[in-house]
Amino acid sequence: KQIHALTAAVNQVGEEGVFDVQVDVSQDDEIKQLSISFNAMTNRIQKLLEEVKQEEENKRKAHMQTLQLQLTPHLLYNSLNTIRWMAQINGQENIKDVTFALSRYLRSLSDIESEYIPLRKELELMEDYTVIQRFRYQDFTISQEVPESLQDYLIHKLMIVNLVENSIIHGIANLSEPGVITVQARREDETLYITVKDNGVGLPQELIDTLTLQDDYATDELNHTGLRNIQTRLRLYHGPSYSLIVDSSPGEGCSVTIPLPLITKEP
Repeated sequence: KQIHALTAAVNQVGEEGVFDVQVDVSQDDEIKQLSISFNAMTNRIQKLLEEVKQEEENKRKAHMQTLQLQLTPHLLYNSLNTIRWMAQINGQENIKDVTFALSRYLRSLSDIESEYIPLRKELELMEDYTVIQRFRYQDFTISQEVPESLQDYLIHKLMIVNLVENSIIHGIANLSEPGVITVQARREDETLYITVKDNGVGLPQELIDTLTLQDDYATDELNHTGLRNIQTRLRLYHGPSYSLIVDSSPGEGCSVTIPLPLITKEP
């Protein structure tokens, strides 16, 4: 009788897909041990099914959010084009220029499904970003020393923009002299090195030390979220051997280098 009951329960699971089956374990023999194991198995299956169900629900929500985010830039484009048109009519060239740069910047970011971007496109994003920032921080120059032969390699989106933003806001914003930012790229063997350096106030040693920690999710109490973001993405995608190279001293500027494998097509 006990074997028949256990066999019936196994059939319910295997043939009918009913996973909330439990069998009686009141007996005290070998069948009890089999029944306990069977009940543990069905409990585990139910738990896994719930986890899969929750994961699918999260994916569905993420997909809906993605669809919404894909619509949002189009609304912003239309609004920005209207502002730009009004500025042009009224002779407000500065407003026209900044809205045009912001519109191009947002349009480039609208491909939220892609993690990578050609280096040349990232440099264009950087140019649009500096046009916007120049209306607030006027006294700085930015130059590129990036060979044409390297500009088709793929890099992670917004990494250079984040470094340039860090240089502007944390490095040169309060300088008494004009700020200078230089973006460089070079190839050594199978590694692409991208460097952003400035003549700003430098980074605190405490921040440089935290960037070398293996804990990618350490709390950033020094308000340099961009650097933490880049470090985390490098390690997640390419492992701990790819890590930011920081050379900085207080009052003597800062140089941050991103090492990347040579990527010609998105993984």
